[in-house]
Formats: sequence, structure tokens, C-alpha cells
Amino acid sequence: MAAGRRRRWVRQDISIGVKKQIVRLRDANITWPFIFRQLPVPGTKRNAQKTVEDAAFYRAIPNDARTLSSNNRRGAKWPKLDALVYERYLAVFTRGLRIC
Repeated sequence: MAAGRRRRWVRQDISIGVKKQIVRLRDANITWPFIFRQLPVPGTKRNAQKTVEDAAFYRAIPNDARTLSSNNRRGAKWPKLDALVYERYLAVFTRGLRIC
């Protein structure tokens, strides 16, 4: 690295589950330093504050494993098809079969 150059911040995707955790902790009046120690991924105060601004949206999201592990808020183009494929995946996975 050349002298005087700053390292670029590596972008960290934060899942919806972590964002819901941030909202719950802020609702409980927990301080920012304590919140950042509790999170499984590094984050910035600016991004956390943006999450708190959208708190109503994150409170409304259901607490299923598939949604909590996703990173975007965009809905599916074909939600019924996605649900069927996901159910099939879970059925195969629980039987211990390899898909690939």
C-alpha cells in the first residue's frame, strides 16, 4: 500500500435479523457502544441510526428464519413459487439428501 493512502472500508452486509436486534436494543434504551458489542457483525453508528429510523418496517417483518437471514427488503417477484421451492428444499434437507 502506498504511503498516505487510506484503506477502503470493506462493505458489510447486515441481515434483517441483526437489524431487528438493533431496533429491539434501542427500544430498551441500550447505549450504542453496548449494542455494537452485542452484534455478530461490525457496523457503524450511521448505519445503525438509519436502521432505527426504519424501525416500524423492521418491527413488522415476521420472525421466520428465511426472512431474518436475508439482507434486502425487496419482496419476491413470485412469492408463491419461492415458498414452494423453499418448502421442497426443506423437505429434501430434512431427509439428509444432497441437492447438488
